[in-house]
Amino acid sequence: MASRSLFGVPVVCWGVVSLLACGADPSTTLNSAVGSGEGGWRCAQSDDCSFSGECGFENGECVATAEGCARSDECGFSGECGFENGECVATAEGCARTIQCHLYGTCGFEDGECVKNADGCAESVDCEWSGRCGYADGQCVTTAEGCASSSACAEQGVCRLEEGSTECVVWGEVNDRGFCTECVATAEGCAASSVACASLGRCGFEERNPFCIPTAEGCQVSRGCAAWGSCGFEAGSPDCVLTTEGCAASEHCAEWGCCGFDERSAVCLPTAEGCAASSVACARWGRCSLSLDDHRPECI
Repeated sequence: MASRSLFGVPVVCWGVVSLLACGADPSTTLNSAVGSGEGGWRCAQSDDCSFSGECGFENGECVATAEGCARSDECGFSGECGFENGECVATAEGCARTIQCHLYGTCGFEDGECVKNADGCAESVDCEWSGRCGYADGQCVTTAEGCASSSACAEQGVCRLEEGSTECVVWGEVNDRGFCTECVATAEGCAASSVACASLGRCGFEERNPFCIPTAEGCQVSRGCAAWGSCGFEAGSPDCVLTTEGCAASEHCAEWGCCGFDERSAVCLPTAEGCAASSVACARWGRCSLSLDDHRPECI
C-alpha cells in the first residue's frame, strides 16, 4: 500500500491503477507486480488487478499475487491484503485499515474474516454520528452515552436511547439505509440542536413520537427564515413555511430579487423592485429588470 499527498492531504493508494494515478513509475509498478510479457501487462492493467489483486500471469490466466493483494481495492474495503494458497485473504492488519473499520467498527480479525470489535465500534463514524458505540454479540449497539454525545444529538436533537427499540430512526423516520440511530429526540436536544432548531426552526418537542417539531419562535429566528423567508408557523406542519414578510426580508430577496410571495405555489418570486435592487442578480450579473415571459417572473 502506498500513499502520497494531494493538495496537502495524505491519500492512500490501493490497486495498480490507483498507484499509477498516485505517481508511481508504470514500468516499475507493473513489472514488479506481474513480471514481463504481453499477458503480464494485460493482467496488470485489468480491473481484476486493481479490484481483487489478480495482477499476475500464469498458465495463460491472470492470477492473484502477494503484491497485487496488498495493493488491491479489496484490501482497503474488506481487509483481504494477505496472500495464501494462490488467493487474497483477510489479515488482522488489513482489517484494521479498512473503510468498514473506519465507518462501522469492523476492525477485528477472527476465523479468517474481518469482524466488529469493541474498540472498533467505539472509534467508528457510526458511533460519532448515530451513537452506536457499544459492542454486544458481535455487533455495534447504540448506548445511552453514545446518543448523548453523537452528532445526531448535536445537529438533530436525538439525544436519548429508546430502550427496546428495534427500528432504525433518522429525524423521526424509520430508515434502513446508511447511517441511522435508535436514539430519539428530547426536549433539551431539540431546543439546542444546530440543524433541527437553529437552521430549520424545529425547536419544539413532540413527546408522543418523539421528534423535533417547528415552533413559532423557532421559525422566526431560524436560518431558514433569514435566508429563504421560511418564517411562518402552521400547527401540524413538519416545517416552517414561507410568508410574505419573510420573502421580503430574506437574503434571497436582497441578493436575487425574490421578494414577492405567491400563496398559490407557496414560493418567493422575483419582483420589479427586487430585481432592480438585488446585490447579485442586478449589481453583479446585470439582471435588473423583471420579465414575465411564460408567466414566470424572472430577473433579466
